Amino acid sequence: MVEKQAAELTRWAIHGERVVDDTRRARLSIAEVELPDGVRFEQYVIRAPRSLMRPVKCRTAGSRRCGASWVCRSRR
Repeated sequence: MVEKQAAELTRWAIHGERVVDDTRRARLSIAEVELPDGVRFEQYVIRAPRSLMRPVKCRTAGSRRCGASWVCRSRR
């Protein structure tokens, strides 16, 4: 019973959502949400198919420059 009350106290209410961009790889939208204390604001939402993501750092030989990027691989 206490766990259910705690979950209700932390639940956000979603009042609306509009799609900004929709591709096969991801959907970007903006949702109007309300916190349990009554504060309302807009939140960016990114929905993507299940995939495995990990950061990869690349360094070329003899160079001090280092870059980072994300590598995605589909889970099947």
